[in-house]
Amino acid sequence: MSCSNRSNSGNNDVYLDSIDGQYGRLAETLVFGTPTVITRMTIRFDSAETRYTGGGPPGSDLDAIGVAAHEFGHGLGLAHTQWWRCLSNAPTMCSSYNYGQTHFRNLEDDDKSGLNFQYP
Repeated sequence: MSCSNRSNSGNNDVYLDSIDGQYGRLAETLVFGTPTVITRMTIRFDSAETRYTGGGPPGSDLDAIGVAAHEFGHGLGLAHTQWWRCLSNAPTMCSSYNYGQTHFRNLEDDDKSGLNFQYP
């Protein structure tokens, strides 16, 4: 995944920046528009995190693909999955993440239901 610097000339930005200055918060998404129209989405990934951008297992690093899928879910209007649904399966929209995991790459039934509700 390639991330660029933030640009005020475009409608959407995906970039690296310091979020909390330490390991912890992985990324954040800001969405602008009305309840029915998204006019701009900005996703900022924490530059302090060690990211894996390949297609295989990330080892002990952060899976950039999975975290990006989670943040784009926020951009599309999804909130975090209820914690108890994260115990038996691993929806992309779970609020916690363990390094080295790739389960956020795949949409589970909970994620699909949320998207189908948002976009019938």
